[in-house]
Amino acid sequence: HLSIEQKQFPSSSKRVYTAFMFFAVPFVTYTYTAGYVLLTGGDKPMKKLCNPITAAIVLGAIFGLVGLPLPAVADSVLSMGSACVGPLCMLLTGITLSTFALKELLTEKTAYIFCALRLVVIPAAAYGVCRLLHLDFVLPMVLIITAMPCGLNAIVFPKLIGENCKPGARLALLTHVFSLITLPFWLSLIQI
Repeated sequence: HLSIEQKQFPSSSKRVYTAFMFFAVPFVTYTYTAGYVLLTGGDKPMKKLCNPITAAIVLGAIFGLVGLPLPAVADSVLSMGSACVGPLCMLLTGITLSTFALKELLTEKTAYIFCALRLVVIPAAAYGVCRLLHLDFVLPMVLIITAMPCGLNAIVFPKLIGENCKPGARLALLTHVFSLITLPFWLSLIQI
């Protein structure tokens, strides 16, 4: 999401990054903590909250809020590691999608309803609310976040815990394909 925002608003990259993080951090924190606990189920939810992702979120928040610079080695390692995450998720997604027949992924009618909700209804509602409440200063970030296709976590998380990832694969595939139409439309509404 962030790279699209930086390309959309190149002259104000730091402002865009800050605004994006303001909206994204709560969502990401929930996804990787409580969302993970809900997905994996079972007992001892507090034990599941103590994981490397939660530790990274807490440490990142501390370093960011206090303004501590990362040691050069840590910054380099984190930069190289984060550069690998996207391609690795795409590889996992491609490998996972290749295990299903295309017909299996395209014939579930409820997936198309979800795609319409995810790519049209939710961004339209966010756009309408921001315009109605005169929140033009946050509209670009809110619209970009709400107009994006399903994340690859819909495939990665079920794979991680050995669950069926076909629904996630179906939604990831369909929303990414349909976002080729919807995303340019939504981005055209927030040209500055």
